[in-house]
Amino acid sequence: MAKDQKYREEFKLRTAWARWSAGFTQDRIAAEMGLKQPTYSKYEPSAKGRGTLLPHSQIPRFIELTGVGILWLFTDQGGGPSKALPPDDVLWPPAAPRRSKPKPPKRRKA
Repeated sequence: MAKDQKYREEFKLRTAWARWSAGFTQDRIAAEMGLKQPTYSKYEPSAKGRGTLLPHSQIPRFIELTGVGILWLFTDQGGGPSKALPPDDVLWPPAAPRRSKPKPPKRRKA
């Protein structure tokens, strides 16, 4: 894994950890930040490995809500969450099941 990719994944991991430790669900923190949950979920790790980093414009509000230090969020140094690392199902939620089109009924031969 490239250094940049590793940093991005660790940053998203710390974002999820901070949110969970502060007692927020993705829905609730998204609402507090003026976002929709699907948008916010892109800022945390995903089973598909996609997503993006928390935008700089959202970081002050995120820090205010979660109580973590900006240095910790960026570098894992300094004031981090009060709780230990959350369980894997919090950090790596299962991918949403794909909706498939219903199969047409089989026709019987006459």
